[in-house]
Amino acid sequence: MRKRVSYTHRTLPTLAILEFKRAHDIRGCGEVLRFRKIGDHLKLYQTWFCHKRLCPLCNWRKSMKNSSQLKQIIAEAVAREPKGRFLFLTLTVKNAHSAEELKVSLRALTKAFNKLTRYKKVTKNLLGYLRSTEITVNEQDGSYNQHLHVLL
Repeated sequence: MRKRVSYTHRTLPTLAILEFKRAHDIRGCGEVLRFRKIGDHLKLYQTWFCHKRLCPLCNWRKSMKNSSQLKQIIAEAVAREPKGRFLFLTLTVKNAHSAEELKVSLRALTKAFNKLTRYKKVTKNLLGYLRSTEITVNEQDGSYNQHLHVLL
């Protein structure tokens, strides 16, 4: 059984703005989905994805995988340290207005976070952390807002 999924009309303008060189790879991502009937349900058994960083379909699949893995990690952390507490920390810096400025700013942000985790009081009380970098674009002035989300 074949099912065609079309989402290119939404993604290609975004990719054109970003001047993404491999937009043609993303266009065909996940177009062919083959299912097998198992009992009363259909199960996806074969498909082809592009695995590109800016592909919305591949990023959605990656986020689903990461979410599942995070649930397992948190469950294991709670089992090992039942008295442990979680803290959600967001660290941000001033917006960057160019790609080079963004690169420098991200390096500084990462370096500062690594330095924070090496402080004696932090290492004494910290069981572990999960860090994620997020970059959003301000549509009014085109600047980049970079920040770290950290689960401590």
